[in-house]
Amino acid sequence: MKVVFVSPVPTGNVVSGLSMRANSTFEALARWHEVEVASPRSLSFESRIRRWTHDVVPQAYKSCFSIPSDWEVAESRACRKAALAIVESKPELIHVFRFCMEPFVSGVIGKIPSQLDLDESEAHTRRRLADLARLNGDSVRAEIWDAEAEFYAQAERKLLPAFERIFVSSEHERGLVLEVNPKLQVELLPNVVSIPATSRQRREGGPFTFLFVGGLGYYPNEDGVRFLIREVLPHLELRLGEDFRVLVAGGSASEDLKTLIASTPRVEAAGFVPELGALYGMADAVLIPLRAGGGTRIKALEAFAYQVPVVSTRLGVEGLPVSDGVEVEIGDGAEGFAEACVRMVENSGLRTELARAAYELVTTRFSIQALEKTLR
Repeated sequence: MKVVFVSPVPTGNVVSGLSMRANSTFEALARWHEVEVASPRSLSFESRIRRWTHDVVPQAYKSCFSIPSDWEVAESRACRKAALAIVESKPELIHVFRFCMEPFVSGVIGKIPSQLDLDESEAHTRRRLADLARLNGDSVRAEIWDAEAEFYAQAERKLLPAFERIFVSSEHERGLVLEVNPKLQVELLPNVVSIPATSRQRREGGPFTFLFVGGLGYYPNEDGVRFLIREVLPHLELRLGEDFRVLVAGGSASEDLKTLIASTPRVEAAGFVPELGALYGMADAVLIPLRAGGGTRIKALEAFAYQVPVVSTRLGVEGLPVSDGVEVEIGDGAEGFAEACVRMVENSGLRTELARAAYELVTTRFSIQALEKTLR
């Protein structure tokens, strides 16, 4: 069967959780079907200004635009052109990756069988982003994300029923979608990761190393690092002294965040690191201090696969079938998260058992075979 895979990110270039899910889904489909990738994007002046102001001048964005920065108008030239190109490909199925790509296929839905990898409810995620922005005193960002949440809530109610199948990354996300549209056909399509070919060797020598991995241009990741440095680190210093370090790996950090990291003792910036094996080999534990987000955290699964124990907020492992003290150590709030980190440092047996249980989980339930079973 010929499938057109419509995605906001190209396949093959794995640099984020978004691209990891896109790439693994494409590979699973390509095992059984002839798959053509389409990554349409509007380059109109209005679209570029909307995206730029959203990221750089949020006050101007809030005043001038009424649709999310990642959404396009279905009647736009770019969307009409994308729909025409899809029709000319003569597919038997259209697989749409992420809801923001719906405008590019709206002209052919109903004419060609279509399925949507929603991954997560955009409305729910943006409500959480708004709440986090308010917590940080950023009223402008909060208002933007509140407005986007309402936009996506209406769009999800109106547009999701047109898809024959809808996929989400967790049972939690499935429940959110069905709560609004109980008649939809919503299926679980888990995030998956590649399992390293060799076992991780125990790290010897040097201070205990905590590792944070994630794109720092993503607001929840940036907030997580700031929360870690400003609120968690003082508690760790009281309990552990100076015999530890925090390694922050990820690209697209703001200048302000770079300055904060550089000026904080025991915190080091690694930047974007393409070779993950070496990065995880430097770590004694991985930190996921997230306070907002949606879907499931691919970086948690990645740490599981590399057999590095994880300390996370409850939200950081939301949607994953894990338990505190079994596959991960969970701590919420600055003191709770710090206490979980201390338990990890002081108990080598706990680290070993967590890594073992998490590795067993990821190899049995979050491998590429799980995708193939659903998509075949």
